[in-house]
Amino acid sequence: MTQDVTNNTPKVFVIPATKRSMRNGGQIKKIKNIRVGAYCRVSTENESQKTSYSNQVSYYREFINNREGWELAEVYADEAISGTDRSRRINFNRMIEDAKMGKIDYIVTKSISRFARNTVDTLDCVRLLLDMTPPVGIYFEKENIDTLDAKGELFLTILSALAQEESRSISDNIRWTFQKNFKAGIPQINLNRMLGYDKGENGEWLINEEQAETVRIIFNRYLNGCSSRKIAKELNSLGRTTVNGKAWGASGILGILHNEKYVGDLEMQKTVTRNFLTHRSYKNNGEAPKYYVSDHHEGIIDRETWDRVQRLLRGKTRKPDEETRQKSGISPSPFTNLICGGDVNGVVCGERFTRLTYAGMIKGYTDKRSLAAEGLSSDDYSECYSFGYPVWRCKRRITEKKTSCNSEIFLEYAAEQTIMELFYRLREDYILSGEDSAFSKEFNKRYYENCIFSKTDSGGDFYYDNSLNSVEYDSNLPDTEINIKTSARENYEGFINGLMDLPKNNNAGQKLNVKGTMTADPSIPYDYLIFEREFYRDFIEKGYVYGNKIKLHTNFGIILEAEGMSRKLKDFIGFRKCNELGEAEIIDTEWKIGSKTIQYKRKLKKSARR
Repeated sequence: MTQDVTNNTPKVFVIPATKRSMRNGGQIKKIKNIRVGAYCRVSTENESQKTSYSNQVSYYREFINNREGWELAEVYADEAISGTDRSRRINFNRMIEDAKMGKIDYIVTKSISRFARNTVDTLDCVRLLLDMTPPVGIYFEKENIDTLDAKGELFLTILSALAQEESRSISDNIRWTFQKNFKAGIPQINLNRMLGYDKGENGEWLINEEQAETVRIIFNRYLNGCSSRKIAKELNSLGRTTVNGKAWGASGILGILHNEKYVGDLEMQKTVTRNFLTHRSYKNNGEAPKYYVSDHHEGIIDRETWDRVQRLLRGKTRKPDEETRQKSGISPSPFTNLICGGDVNGVVCGERFTRLTYAGMIKGYTDKRSLAAEGLSSDDYSECYSFGYPVWRCKRRITEKKTSCNSEIFLEYAAEQTIMELFYRLREDYILSGEDSAFSKEFNKRYYENCIFSKTDSGGDFYYDNSLNSVEYDSNLPDTEINIKTSARENYEGFINGLMDLPKNNNAGQKLNVKGTMTADPSIPYDYLIFEREFYRDFIEKGYVYGNKIKLHTNFGIILEAEGMSRKLKDFIGFRKCNELGEAEIIDTEWKIGSKTIQYKRKLKKSARR
């Protein structure tokens, strides 16, 4: 600075700014030697949007390359992606990361709605880039807003809110259109993702016979008592895949069995979108109306088969609701239907069981986590390996005084093994004696004892009484009709078929040796059996545990008994079990029975603390 002697006025020299900042006003049209990235987006895959997408990309390549002093960093583009949810916009997020790494000086985009339709996302990204050193600017062509202009943020906030509101309006209009179509019986279904059907030239549903055969196998095998897990295993062994070419799982099988489209019906609006910003679909539990159309198209499964399968599915043991599960700690296990048979002052307890996890210590085990592996001294640290194993305990013993019920805890492993040994004994008995087997005789006796013969001249017609839980009696039907809504005979036959489908070999291909059966060979280790969870759920309504004994109430009216519930972990030493590689090995330590996770803990000794 110098001073003018004549009038004492200082002479000021201006040193121009060399860095970008918000104080300098809109700079996109002024500065040079910058790296510019462009962002493009279209939200749908229709032809007009595809044209718009390609036009945007071409436009920005030419626009940036033709500007003097501009260098094209990259054109970032998301195709068929909504602007309301940033998490699914891969290239948008990549662009922001590149800007944070200093690869971009400015971003150019067509409009605020192309950049984002979520006000929070827009402002968060703008402010994130402005807080960098030097800041990265964004220029919105349509609105003529430059974020490095301090006056632009007010307009940006207002226009972003308008873009978000426009997206809400579009979402409401789409929802209204869908509901209007649903009322007219017009579904919104992509048949390319529907096993068993193809779309015809006029939009009609055409049965794909090759895929339809897979659907028929699923329904028929389920009717024969096969669990969804076993059906999936069979389909995979046959080389039959899902509509996406993937291997089958139990959940996929159940999805097919519950899908009304395979009988020719159609239920619409099964899901709802609660938030237009996230676009996440949730099961419609009454938030919106549903629309059901009978005989909408040709079914792959006949109506009788469909009805029988749905009865079997409804007959499964109900899972506890979410509130009950949270309060009691009950896991989604089939043993939630077991009831304590302990003694409470001369009365059967009748409480449910709660699942707990106990811990056991492992001796003589070591791995790379140990002190020795890390070269540390055992003088300073103590270490231990442990494993968890599930047990079930009467709720009364937990919530009340321990002396209120005399029941003991039981191992989940013991319950699974006891029940599977029972099933194999029943299977062996039926193979040897057929309908003369003990449990078959019991079923037939109870079945006919509960059959009420009609009072008309029709003679031998009868219907099953509603004295058993598995049957619903309809008094509106005439006495001359067989009135069976859920047939105990049907469940019984399904149970027999399920017994016949039990594995005969273990995963190593060796013939199973089941303790307690007539064919068990004492010279061969007994097998630790894989619990057929869905088979159990399909046919066991509830059970009572009386110490070492368990009584299972079936949905075809008889009670099955077995012993072995009091077994401890050490009782399974010497059993044969297959590891994850499908190799048979002998259980020689308790933790190998069921645990796959071994916990390691290390603690500094008091003597080593400073």
